[in-house]
Amino acid sequence: MRLPILHHNFMSGSTWVVLAVVLLSLTTYGLAKTASTDEGKAQTPATRQQNMRPDDSTSDDDELFDEHPPPMRMGPKNRAGQGGGPGMRRSEPMPELTAEQKENVYAILKEVNPAVYRSIQTWKETEPERFDRALRRVFGMMQNLVHLREHDPQMYELRVSDFRYNTHIRSLAREYRQSPDEALQSRLRQVLAELFEVRQKIRHLELERMKQKITELETQFKQRTENREALIDNDFKRMVEKRGQKRF
Repeated sequence: MRLPILHHNFMSGSTWVVLAVVLLSLTTYGLAKTASTDEGKAQTPATRQQNMRPDDSTSDDDELFDEHPPPMRMGPKNRAGQGGGPGMRRSEPMPELTAEQKENVYAILKEVNPAVYRSIQTWKETEPERFDRALRRVFGMMQNLVHLREHDPQMYELRVSDFRYNTHIRSLAREYRQSPDEALQSRLRQVLAELFEVRQKIRHLELERMKQKITELETQFKQRTENREALIDNDFKRMVEKRGQKRF
């Protein structure tokens, strides 16, 4: 079934890819776990979803977090190798989420990856510690999406669509590498083409906004040039009259 391309809607491109990989890892961890306990059992998409463990300490996403830690935990390192500056020490747990942050994560995760959303929801009552741990992990990688959802709905919709396609593509690519098939190859190319169109829309929106910003800067530059002497006079008066102190 064709995935819907959301209509018109900042984080670097590499960070978006990282989040997509993390979400995919969260949804497919059950594949490795089931294989280790039941080697003779075939793995279907439904089976993989049932065995998801997005917060398990031995899941694949641990390596991704080590290489690309969530934004909240990033910070320049000192000589001792500890996080510093505005970030947090790598060994420190992420703080508890507020009710508003949790609500934002729910809404975004439900759109980006419904399977992980359902798994986390089942732990809310039965395994609250795992629930909180998983939620904090996901939030760490979704802060920019939270910002977009609140302040830039148009770009948010496009970014969510990008994640959906990217996650689906990685799943199809894995299946194709395991068992090459013409139908699967055709499907993979089709979804890649759809992702291309979404990313073109993102770039077009960014380009239009850049053009608008350039126009605004050009207008400001022209106005300042035309009012050069008046602006200098105003700056002079402000400096010499500041706090009643004479500068000259």
